Amino acid sequence: MTSAIIYLHGFLSAGNAVKARTFRSFMEQTRPEVTVLSPDIDNDPLKAFGSVMDYLKDKPRPQGVIGSSLGGFWARMLARELQIPGVLLNPVVHADSLIRDRLGEYQNPATGVRFCLTEDTVRGICGAEADADELDRRLLRVYLGTADEVLDHRVALDFFKGCDVRLLPGETHRLFGFEALCPEIADYLLSGSAGSSGN
Repeated sequence: MTSAIIYLHGFLSAGNAVKARTFRSFMEQTRPEVTVLSPDIDNDPLKAFGSVMDYLKDKPRPQGVIGSSLGGFWARMLARELQIPGVLLNPVVHADSLIRDRLGEYQNPATGVRFCLTEDTVRGICGAEADADELDRRLLRVYLGTADEVLDHRVALDFFKGCDVRLLPGETHRLFGFEALCPEIADYLLSGSAGSSGN
C-alpha cells in the first residue's frame, strides 16, 4: 500500500509552495516510497476544507498532515477528522480573526485566481472555527517561530497547551530553517507513535 503525507499551504499560496517542495525533495531522497501530496486549496475559506477532502477522494489515505499558517488551521481539522498525526508550522489559531483583518479583493500570486473576503466569509467560517477548536492534542506537534512577524506565537503557545510544542528562537513566519526540521517531522508523522505519549 502506498504511504502518503499531505502538505497544506497557507494564505495566498499554492500546492507548489517552497516548504512543500522542500519536504517533497527530502522525502524523495530519503523515503521514496512515501508520496507527498500538496493540493491547491480553494482560496475561499468557506470551501477550503471541502476542497482538501475532495482532493483526497482518489488519493492514498495520508498517514500524516503538515500545515503552514492558514494551512495549519486546516491541518488540525484534518488530523482530527482522519485521526492522523499533524505537524503545524506557525499555524493560524483563529481563522475568523485572520479573515476579519483582511477583508477585500485579492489575487493569489501563486495561481492568479481572484477572490474576495467579506463579512459573510467571517460569519461562515465560525462553523469551521468550532470544529477546529475541538483538538485532539495527542495528535499534534506544533512548531512556533518566536520572531514570527505575521502571527503572535504567544497566542498559539497558549492555545496549544497540552500539545507537543517546539519553540524555534528567532525564526520568522517563513521558517527559513524548515529544511533542517524535515527529518524529525517525517519521523514523527510516520513512526506511528503520535498520541501514545500523552503529550
